[in-house]
Amino acid sequence: MAVFNSKDVKIYYEESGNPEGEPIIFVNGVYLDSLVWSEIIQCMENEFRIITYDLRGQGLSDKPDEVYYTRQHVKDLIGLMDHIGLEYAHLVGLFNGGAIAQSAAIDYPDRVKSLALIGSYSHTDRMLMSKIKSWISTAERAGWDALVDVAFPYLWGATYLEDNHDTAYHYCIKNKHLPVKPFVNLLKGPMAYDRTAELYRINVPTVVLCGSEDILTPAVYSKILSAGINNSKIHVMLQTGHLCIKERPEEAYRLIKENLFKKAMMLK
Repeated sequence: MAVFNSKDVKIYYEESGNPEGEPIIFVNGVYLDSLVWSEIIQCMENEFRIITYDLRGQGLSDKPDEVYYTRQHVKDLIGLMDHIGLEYAHLVGLFNGGAIAQSAAIDYPDRVKSLALIGSYSHTDRMLMSKIKSWISTAERAGWDALVDVAFPYLWGATYLEDNHDTAYHYCIKNKHLPVKPFVNLLKGPMAYDRTAELYRINVPTVVLCGSEDILTPAVYSKILSAGINNSKIHVMLQTGHLCIKERPEEAYRLIKENLFKKAMMLK
């Protein structure tokens, strides 16, 4: 188990893949820890140096009793890069992990080589805020069992659930042993997030992915990201939901590799 201290908060991380390859850091969403990337990592571990980590308040990282704002997550991310000696990295972020990644590219442009933003957003608008608040309210009032039932349909595509409902549900209940408060603190962090007006400052190759059946962050959020980021491409993965990377990891990897890594390598 590898950890580093980010202002006295222990952040858990793992390294795998090809140590001589280009470094890729995967930035988690709120609900699921770094294991969410397991399938897509299997597609690329022979080529790339892989770094995964749990956000503060998540998984095996420390869980201080405070709201975990995006700006603090960015500091943790840069601290991780400093700790393992990375001058730069390619960032792949899911949901609020995409917000963390895009903020890192805005605030630390020399440290980010490329971006893959998956089911993400540049602004927590009223609709997204209402969805997040429903999760917070459910978690605080009724605990994990009820939260799983509320969050479950937001995470998966309708097509995928037709044949994989039980597998998907059991995957979502694996966090039921964790305390509710850190999860609530994670959810509260992006409530005031808005960097839409700053997206033009991102000047690295960027691919934006979303599922056509994503009801947590529908394609409109990805379209805003792609419209605001120069040198970006958007791909809507048909018949997939918010967790498109788990539903069809090979396709997600192909889109990221073909439209992002090859282009970033040309700029090296």
